[in-house]
Amino acid sequence: MRIHPLDCGSFVPPGARWLGVPHGAWGPARLACQCLLVELPDRLLLVDAGIGLLDVQDPLRRMGPRFIGLTRPELDPAHAAIRQVQALGFRPQDVTEILITHLDIDHAGGLADFPWARVHLAQAEHTAAVVRPDRVERQRYRPAQWAHGPHWVTHGPGGESWMSFEGVRPLGDLGPDVLRVPLPGHTRGHCGFALRTDSGWLLHAGDAILDRRELGFWRHPPVALRAYQRALAMDVGARKRSRAALERCHLEHGHEVEIICTHEAAGAAQRG
Repeated sequence: MRIHPLDCGSFVPPGARWLGVPHGAWGPARLACQCLLVELPDRLLLVDAGIGLLDVQDPLRRMGPRFIGLTRPELDPAHAAIRQVQALGFRPQDVTEILITHLDIDHAGGLADFPWARVHLAQAEHTAAVVRPDRVERQRYRPAQWAHGPHWVTHGPGGESWMSFEGVRPLGDLGPDVLRVPLPGHTRGHCGFALRTDSGWLLHAGDAILDRRELGFWRHPPVALRAYQRALAMDVGARKRSRAALERCHLEHGHEVEIICTHEAAGAAQRG
């Protein structure tokens, strides 16, 4: 297994510096949208899909004015996962699986660029986004991003203990080196994905945390960061429990598992 980090979106939200996001060398503080391209022996898979080409072409319909005003995305087609897959010398058709941490706008837009791929996600997330039973969730998700009719593969509850987490399970025929790790709270069915490489496990925690410094490095995280996370959480208590499990994993198994998240620079080293 070889893993390539991709930055599939760039955002300059008002007040980003109050979240603890450092300013770039040549400009304002930016939030990245870190996805992963994973080489398996017989296929490629993506962890999250980021901002897609159609989002860049028609941002108001695909992402909505509220999201655009709050996040101020830099709409560059070069950020799209499909363009980065091509730049790395791969055929987009070889991406046969997409693992979705959750279906928020900045994670699901690229699905339409890979309409042939199977899209793996938690059953609870599919229900929340596609069935959309709740008024808040009707405002949160953008069905235009999956109007092409993805091949959904939903995964229900249940599984085994793994590191500091419960309910962990492999993803069907992807084998024991690709695990779904439930991390609910940010959304109803939010989850992470753990990938085993020759140098250990890499856990993409999605939006369960905003910055790895939350995992025991910051004695007092910025107040704005905590308020931001509470505001975006569907279940504040579940989000806190997921964050606590990530912190335990870092403290107890940090030599075995590297934890990354979506909205910090795509700095995970290429793994193999």
